[in-house]
Amino acid sequence: NMNQRKDHNCQFGTQTAAVSTGGVLSPPGVHQSTVEEYDGTNWTEVTNLPTAIVGAGTAGSLTAGLVQGGSTTPAAPTGSALSFEYDGTNWTSGGALNTGRYRAMGQSVGLQTAALYIGGFEGPAPGTEVESYDGSSWTIITSTNTASDLGGANGTQTSAIKISGRNGPPSYTTIGNVETYNGTAWTEVTNVATARSYCSSTGSGA
Repeated sequence: NMNQRKDHNCQFGTQTAAVSTGGVLSPPGVHQSTVEEYDGTNWTEVTNLPTAIVGAGTAGSLTAGLVQGGSTTPAAPTGSALSFEYDGTNWTSGGALNTGRYRAMGQSVGLQTAALYIGGFEGPAPGTEVESYDGSSWTIITSTNTASDLGGANGTQTSAIKISGRNGPPSYTTIGNVETYNGTAWTEVTNVATARSYCSSTGSGA
């Protein structure tokens, strides 16, 4: 088991070298900055994030991780533009997103130096915006066809897939839409059989 129970926390890494960051402790609903590493057997608490974050996107590995976006304001959640890089020991500030957003914890792919942050809740609704990271700065690139937050994604910066999620308002609807990215454009493909939200996913994107 992990040392601390949380939801809306964000993960990166592999089965034997994983990192879980941030999240919310419920009850009483307090944003967390705690970080835990997994070695394939045990979870160990390590250096905290500089800022407590909920619902952020993540990419990378145990020794070269990336956390971006999310919400840092528990009372009235808004999207953060912050990003942080992890070297396996310490956290440092990365480049700022062009548009702060959250609820995209499953909608990021790639590496610390080559990542995508896809959609997310921009307020007052999920968006279609996609940003690409080169290790120092974020650049707005081709948007997805369908707005979503709370979906899943996997792959690389130039070969990615975005899966399901939620759109709206005025009423929020779980969607089954799936889109693939070839480094230039997003293409709608066959929907998943069962629409869902609060997704996570894994894979190489190959």
